[in-house]
Amino acid sequence: MLLSLLIMLLIVYYLQPKRQHKVGAFRQKSAIKTDILPCFRGNQKKPDWVVAEVIRLKAILGQQAGCRKVAQTFNRLHGHRETVGKSFVNQIIQKNQFEIMVTRRKIKNKLPRRIAVNLTWAMDLSFYTTADKVIQPFIGIIDHGSRKVISLNTVINKSSWVMLGYLCLAIGQ
Repeated sequence: MLLSLLIMLLIVYYLQPKRQHKVGAFRQKSAIKTDILPCFRGNQKKPDWVVAEVIRLKAILGQQAGCRKVAQTFNRLHGHRETVGKSFVNQIIQKNQFEIMVTRRKIKNKLPRRIAVNLTWAMDLSFYTTADKVIQPFIGIIDHGSRKVISLNTVINKSSWVMLGYLCLAIGQ
């Protein structure tokens, strides 16, 4: 009984028609039409602005930022136009070490932009230790445009009303 069932299965298997592979079947499957997928680039080279932006981002983010961080930052900023992968970023960083160093130096040595005098003030509360080892708070107010210290006063109380009072006194001056 078992032997006859096995023989019947073998006969059915050998009598089935064999599948014929077409010569260009694999080539047809791998051909992707670019008009269907506009984001598909194939092996095309990335635009020059992408390489320049990757170099700039690496210079800004510093030595601690790796390829993944630079790629994520680029994709967050420019993902609607172009995306990059960490392998591409790694290749760009390896090939352009000198340009990254030069760009980092240019960013670091860039002069701050001019700000009008008395347009923006900064106020900060800090602490210093007196000669008799007492910690004393003080408030400083400076003008961003002229870099002039407008007010520098010792504060007895750190409440908001006292801070507001010192700000009003500085405005009055």
